[in-house]
Amino acid sequence: MTTYDYLIIGAGIFGLTAAVELNMRGHSVALLDPGPIPHPLAASTDISKVVRMEYGADEQYMAMVEQAITGWHEWNMRFGMVYHQVGVTMLTRHEL
Repeated sequence: MTTYDYLIIGAGIFGLTAAVELNMRGHSVALLDPGPIPHPLAASTDISKVVRMEYGADEQYMAMVEQAITGWHEWNMRFGMVYHQVGVTMLTRHEL
């Protein structure tokens, strides 16, 4: 019988991200999903997703999104083009 350190149910964007990061940190991971990866009907599969930074005056959230975009660029170096940045408009009251 095979054993794993972690079992992740669902291979959407959150499940895949968790599985990849855990595996890169040396953990064994089982990832279960009822369909192929990437699933053609999954909400996170198509190319038309938006990374949205602005949520009113929530500067902490905007800073987290900036860190996430850096992470997407790192994933591009590891896995090929999974994140395509095509433009950005940013408005803020204070310098970030």
